[in-house]
Amino acid sequence: NTPNEIPITKDEKEPTNGRTEENYGASFQQFGLLGINRMHDDGFRGEGMHIAVIDGGFTNANINPLFRQARIVDTYNFTRNTVDVYNNITSTHGTRVLSLLAAFQDGQLVGSAYKASFYLFTTENDNANIENKIEEVNWIFAAERSDSLGVDIITTSLGYRTFDDSSLNYTINDLDGKTALISQAAAVAVRTGMIVVACAGNEALASWRKIIFPADVDSVLTVGSVDANKDYAPSSSRGKTADGRIKPDVVAMGQNAVVGFPSGNISVSSGTSFAAPQIAGLAAGLWQANPTMSNMQIVNMIRKSGTRFSNPSDSIGYGIPNYVKIKILSDQTQNFGNNITVYPNPLASNQLQIWFDEQYIGKNITLTLSDVLGKTYFVEYIKTQELNYQLDTSNYNLTSGLYFLRISSQGLTKMVKVIK
Repeated sequence: NTPNEIPITKDEKEPTNGRTEENYGASFQQFGLLGINRMHDDGFRGEGMHIAVIDGGFTNANINPLFRQARIVDTYNFTRNTVDVYNNITSTHGTRVLSLLAAFQDGQLVGSAYKASFYLFTTENDNANIENKIEEVNWIFAAERSDSLGVDIITTSLGYRTFDDSSLNYTINDLDGKTALISQAAAVAVRTGMIVVACAGNEALASWRKIIFPADVDSVLTVGSVDANKDYAPSSSRGKTADGRIKPDVVAMGQNAVVGFPSGNISVSSGTSFAAPQIAGLAAGLWQANPTMSNMQIVNMIRKSGTRFSNPSDSIGYGIPNYVKIKILSDQTQNFGNNITVYPNPLASNQLQIWFDEQYIGKNITLTLSDVLGKTYFVEYIKTQELNYQLDTSNYNLTSGLYFLRISSQGLTKMVKVIK
């Protein structure tokens, strides 16, 4: 085990690839590392979840037998202003990324969320040698379309730092999650309630070394790469951000990952591009299993399950997440707050009453109220001395609408929707 890696106990070890509904074939190694097989065993394959894949084209995905079962409900090519995303002959990248989510080839490759609904958006120029700011703008359009169509998760294996016009290049100091155009857009996408998963980049052996944009956003789930032995893939971009935050967040097996190609063949590819969609599929199954959780609750569950959560590094972040550990954390969170009551709701006046069960007396509690766009109105820290706590909201100028009250203690959170 790597330093501070949490060992998988006997009951959590991945089973042999026995015949159930899925026969993963060679892809079992990469998905077993994350416990995707256990997630599928529990019946969570992405049903009812909506995933947008923003990439550089999805060559032949409409006729590829790997995607025969895939539910593709919307496509758009923002570089050509057409719904055709399937005829990019210059790159196989988008198809390979999609295969890790949506492919189903019995005994060879089973996507991490192959029963989800997919939205395929092309934002990259057909010519891979062209790098223009318009591609960032295209990404914004794709994120807006995702939001308007009710997408739950955006996964993007794209990133930017330099352009054909060098005067537009980003610098290391811009890695603050707020400067790059695409980073600003990704942060807004998260505030609308979507999960955004982004690859860390493959710059560690280049002079840049660091993560790329939009992987620098604090609320984006940034994914680096390891190999089958759980060792850091040397090219995987490193953190930290310019303002000192941990990145990447987590890692998956991006080194020699088993993927599908436009020809229908199965082979291997390497890079953080192929780690990110595996984590996106993990997030989809978890959200399917925990539909009342917020996007950031799911993201934080994934982070907390990492093998290095207690001692993150600038190469693999919080480490390798695993469904079994996340399931344990999820069960704890679902049980937390069962005996906490919030009323009146809708909020008829400025006085919000919070009733605690006796088990919470003497506990340190954090109360946070935010709106649907992520704006925080207050954070209050209390130590419960009585069963009832009265929260006065009169100083916060709340207008009519939907708010989220988060009640947190000892790393666990209960989220209550409050209507004003």
